[in-house]
Amino acid sequence: MFAYRERESKNRRGQESQQEEEKLEIHTIRDNGNQDLNRDLSFRLDFPLGRLNDSLISLYHIPDSVEIPSPFVLQADSLNPYRATLSTTWESASKYRLVALPGAISSIYPIPHDTIDLNFTVRDLEFYGQILLTLENIHNRVLVQLLSGNSILEERVVEADGQYTFPFLSPREYTFKFIHDLNGNGKWDTGDYLRKRQPEPVELLPTEIEVRSNWDHEVSLKLEK
Repeated sequence: MFAYRERESKNRRGQESQQEEEKLEIHTIRDNGNQDLNRDLSFRLDFPLGRLNDSLISLYHIPDSVEIPSPFVLQADSLNPYRATLSTTWESASKYRLVALPGAISSIYPIPHDTIDLNFTVRDLEFYGQILLTLENIHNRVLVQLLSGNSILEERVVEADGQYTFPFLSPREYTFKFIHDLNGNGKWDTGDYLRKRQPEPVELLPTEIEVRSNWDHEVSLKLEK
């Protein structure tokens, strides 16, 4: 037979002090990190987002060692309850400073966060490459997916022949998947054996595209389905 008894290592006052020291963790760009030119600055919490107070946040553009206040929009992510974003018009190859005082970002629990004070650099426009994709023989609605490894970076709906531009791509290898959305529901549908229905056709780009900085990569494909 065993009996369990929790050891009283701290008194009540010590427990209250420990609770007061608990801080809300906010994950964002690291200090002296690189921010993508075409993306919003992201804040991720360990708890669901509660309230935002943009009056407690300051964003400074630093063109020549002088901090110039920069306008921004702070909003909750409509698809992710643990995430908020800060959007502004970033200047290419520029330095910025972000200051968020306690209470600027709150979760659903009354846990404050420490002051966030960090510097970062927005990537140079010449860091990115782009893909100019020319498609032919499109007879139905096609979902064009830009892939990097197994991750879908972007999806577009294409309904006509033409050239489509995919800008702001970091130097790496990419490929494309083409889903023939025959029923127009915006996703790939599997087949149904009992109803004698085939799965929607899918085509892949035969080779990967190695994107380089400050380079336009032209790709042409004639769909077969």
